Order: sequence, then structure tokens, then C-alpha cells
Amino acid sequence: QFNTPSCIDELTMLCAERNVPLVFDAVHGLYCTHRGEPVGRFGAAEVFSTHATKSINGFEGGYITTRDAELAEKLRRLFRGDAVGTAPGLPGGMSDLHVAFALASLEGIDAQMARNRARYAAYVEGLHGLDGVRLFAYRDDGERYNYTFALIEVLPELGISRDELGTLLRAEGARALAYYGAPTHASAKHRPPEIPPPNLPNTDRLSERFLQLPVGDHTSVRDAQRVCARLGDIHELRRPIRAALDERGAE
Repeated sequence: QFNTPSCIDELTMLCAERNVPLVFDAVHGLYCTHRGEPVGRFGAAEVFSTHATKSINGFEGGYITTRDAELAEKLRRLFRGDAVGTAPGLPGGMSDLHVAFALASLEGIDAQMARNRARYAAYVEGLHGLDGVRLFAYRDDGERYNYTFALIEVLPELGISRDELGTLLRAEGARALAYYGAPTHASAKHRPPEIPPPNLPNTDRLSERFLQLPVGDHTSVRDAQRVCARLGDIHELRRPIRAALDERGAE
């Protein structure tokens, strides 16, 4: 699910039925809640990131949360570099500098979330009624969200592809990027080169449709409004733009 926590209850039930440990990738889940509880308290463990692109910036690294005291102690030992059973230790603790920087960014998290929400609101208002693109909405269900992303789906009726739209926006100075342009199954990084990628046509199709609009503290509300205005211009001129792109491709 875009923008919001996954199907936590359903996944928890499924894994419990099959006695499979459930570990959540929660790198973008900071500040969010599920049933009023903060993300980080579900499954056997949840893994967060403190990469520079995340809400808590520790340059690199991350952290794991768990309510399992035995697992927590095992993880502490592993990341101190101690072998635990057959698992080799991996010295992976964050340095004092990384921790200090992450804690400093955590102090301003409420203000950061408010700025995120203001940018998102600008995108909601600016893209309202614009055919051909669909902004993924955060649910209005009483839960708390971090409003980190401003993702749009570029629909076929726009007549301009996701990659073409991104190129047009970047030419105007808007850092709009494909949201995971190459799906995992098609990436050579995730499979041996001698194994051909599986045939997943629906995944391939969807992977060509999502665009991340500019976000983060270097993007102001006014910037978001300008991006929406450029999208409006592109929509209005989509037919001559399409003709120009086709003519250029034919050269």
C-alpha cells in the first residue's frame, strides 16, 4: 500500500496460522500509527532506516524495534560482533556521530511532519480535477501519517508516459523521479544473470506508471504549487506535446 502502513492485521493472522515470524520493513513508517499504536510495535520486529533520505537522518544505518526481549538481546549481541549460535556477529552499531545526528533530527520531528502535511495539502489542492494523473491519498481514518510521499499515477488517458512526464518536469526544474522504475523481478541485482526474469505483466505495467513529485524540506509549499501549475500546463498542451515527442522519436 502506498503512503500508509500495510495490512498489519491480515499479515499478522496469516503468519500466526503458519507459524512464520513476521518482520516488517518500516523504513518509511516513522510517526505513523495503526489502530492508534505507533508503527514499530507489530510483528516479531520492525526495521527502520536512518539514511539521509528518511525522516530521521543519521547519514546511514538504521534500527530495529521489537517487543521480544530475547530477540532484542540476541540482536544486541549480534551487532556488537558476538556470534550467537550459528549466526556470526556483525559489528554494526551506529557511531556516536551518527546517533547524535539522528537524535537531533528526531527533536524536530513534529515540525517536520507538519511541513510534510502542508506540502501534501498543496498537491491535493493543485491536482484536484486534473485528468490523466492521480495523486495517491493518505487515508482519512483518524490514524497518524507522516505525509512523506507525494506519489502520482500517470494514467494512459494523459497520452504522455510516466518517464516522459518526469523528463518534462525536470526540464522545468522540478525533481520528479520514477518511483522504482525497474521492478525487483526485472533487476539483475536481485537474481543470478543466468536466470531469466519471471513473466509478471501486471507488475511490469504498474512499474511504468508511478512518479514521485518533489518533497522534503528543500521543497516549499510554493514549490509544490508551481509543480501543480506545470502539470496543469502539460495537461492543457498534451496533444501538441505528444506530437512533438513522436516527431522527435521519428528523427
